[in-house]
Order: sequence, then C-alpha cells, then structure tokens
Amino acid sequence: MVVKYRFRLYLFTLVILIGFGALAQRLWNLSIDHHEELKNKVPGTKNLRARIPGSRGEIRDRNGVVLVSNKPSFEVRVNLKTLVEEYTKQAKAEKQPIPQFNYKYTEGGIPRSKDETDIVAIVREGIIEPLDKLGLAADFNANKLRIHFRTNRGVVPWVYRSDLTFEEFSRFAEHRLGLPGISVEVRPVRQYIFDSFACHVVGT
Repeated sequence: MVVKYRFRLYLFTLVILIGFGALAQRLWNLSIDHHEELKNKVPGTKNLRARIPGSRGEIRDRNGVVLVSNKPSFEVRVNLKTLVEEYTKQAKAEKQPIPQFNYKYTEGGIPRSKDETDIVAIVREGIIEPLDKLGLAADFNANKLRIHFRTNRGVVPWVYRSDLTFEEFSRFAEHRLGLPGISVEVRPVRQYIFDSFACHVVGT
C-alpha cells in the first residue's frame, strides 16, 4: 500500500516537473529566441509634432447675416516616412526585398537615372490593399505621389483623400490604428455663402 502511494506521489511530482519544464521552455522561446521579432510588433510611444492651422472667423454684414463661414473638411493623410520605415522593418524581418523604382531625369542636359524606393508600390501594398478590403480605397495619382515623396522625403504628410463624408471619416478613424503612418484630420475650409458676392471685400 505504501509502495503504491509513493509511486503515485512520484508520478504526480514528475507530471508537475514536466509541466513547469514545458512552461519554462515556452517562456524562454518567447523571451529570448523570438525577442526581436516580437519587439518589432509592439508599437512604441512616439511624439509627433504637427502644425495645426487656426480657424478663421466668420464674416457678417451689418445686419448680422453670415457672408463667410467655415465648414469641416475630412482628410486622410499619410506620413510616408513612417510608412516606409515600418515597411522596411517588416521586409527585413521577413527577408523580402524593398521595391525599387528607376527614376529618370535630366541634369545639365544629360539624361540620368537612379534607383529609389518605390513609394507607390509600398503605398499600394501597405495602405490601399487594406483599405480596399474595408471599401475605403480610392484612386490616386502615382506620379504626383512620387514627386511629393521625392521633394519632401516624407516630412510633409501626403493627403490621400480630402473628400470624405462623415460616415467614411468615422470608419477611417476606427481602423486607422492598424495602418502605419495613416491619420484622419478635420481641417476647416472657407465657405462662401453667396459664392462670389462681394469677393473684393471678403476674398475668395
């Protein structure tokens, strides 16, 4: 009877040790072996500085009738620098090549060319494809995007869309956290109630 009791005790102890061993091995695998891979998937804290234009006041006539007011314009902007950095990081982790674009130009009357990061391919893969699944994708001018990226190097955000309805704006705001570098903004634009009436006074 004592032998059976000891056997069960030893067996129970062995099962406990095997369980703790498997748990320790899994913790080692996640904490040590895949540390860098998992670390890159965790979004870090970033401080972004943005210049927010102030709203201009309304213009009324002497009777208080509004001639000029502001209306909200819902825009989708993409920080191309952040997008390229995140795409490059993921591509290196998966050992995938970075898409390149052969840019042809003329310098001093001599035709030249050089390879640059294909921002159009990255935007289509990183932004357009996910948005297309949500029904929020729209066409864009690839040449203008390349010029914007080449000129500003990602410092100035690229306005992807500026014609959003409030419903589309809400859907963008809901899903934007899963897309690197994308943000939705509300920008006030001038609304001239009587079109070009008194444009020499109120401006257009």
